Amino acid sequence: MLAALPLIASILSAVASDIPIIQELIQLLEGIFEAKREPTEDEWAQLVALAERAHADLQGAQIKT
Repeated sequence: MLAALPLIASILSAVASDIPIIQELIQLLEGIFEAKREPTEDEWAQLVALAERAHADLQGAQIKT
């Protein structure tokens, strides 16, 4: 269990650093839902880019250990 602590700490750090990304996603999605419409191509691109950034952060955290 103790051997896993560095990995766990690294993953938690990556998740915590993704909080601004999550906030950005929420703001984008709120605007879409409030307008009761489908996302535009530009909004889809933003959603994909944010998801990819969060995924890369998490993958990077796992690789560093």
